[in-house]
Amino acid sequence: MKKTNYKHFFFDFDGVIVDSFETCFRLCNEFAEEPVTREEYRRMHDGNIYELKTDDEMIAESVTTPPSEEHFYFKKFIPLMRELDPFVGVPDVLRDKAERGSLHVVTSSLTSIVDEFAKRHDIRGTMEGIYGADVHPSKVKKMHMIFDKYKTNPSECLFVTDTLGDLREAQKAGVDAVAVDWGFHRVETLKKGSPLSIVDVPKDLLDFS
Repeated sequence: MKKTNYKHFFFDFDGVIVDSFETCFRLCNEFAEEPVTREEYRRMHDGNIYELKTDDEMIAESVTTPPSEEHFYFKKFIPLMRELDPFVGVPDVLRDKAERGSLHVVTSSLTSIVDEFAKRHDIRGTMEGIYGADVHPSKVKKMHMIFDKYKTNPSECLFVTDTLGDLREAQKAGVDAVAVDWGFHRVETLKKGSPLSIVDVPKDLLDFS
């Protein structure tokens, strides 16, 4: 299903713009009391990661401690991010969307991490706003911040993401969502979130404008 006439585009960061799954997975296991599998790690993103309930105290602490650059997870994550690149083709999609409306990164990562990454890869100019976990852990709340700032409504917005948890937050905010299958979740999981479409190459995002 293809829709057009959107005025505001929201992009997730990890798994959509940057290929960070393996980095995040390895870090999770550094902090876990018991090793987690890739499938177990993927399931942690079936909802908002900052609302994760787990018996593993170290994982629980890593997601419930207020996020900042001094957070023990992000202190290790930041230097690793400097070694990562955007998914091939995604920068061109961001430039296209920025020409058609306002583009915002809505992420569970930190605003400063996205800002640094985007500047390094010459895509910061596409991003009108970056809303990290330091702004608010809830993506629903961050979407409402954008609604208020731009005096817009959910029907004028599109969210691009790679997880079931994000699709569920988009539904709560009343925002259309498109899922990509090159990130954290596989197609069978993404289908549970009823996205408008699931795309397997970045250029297919150009169909939603």
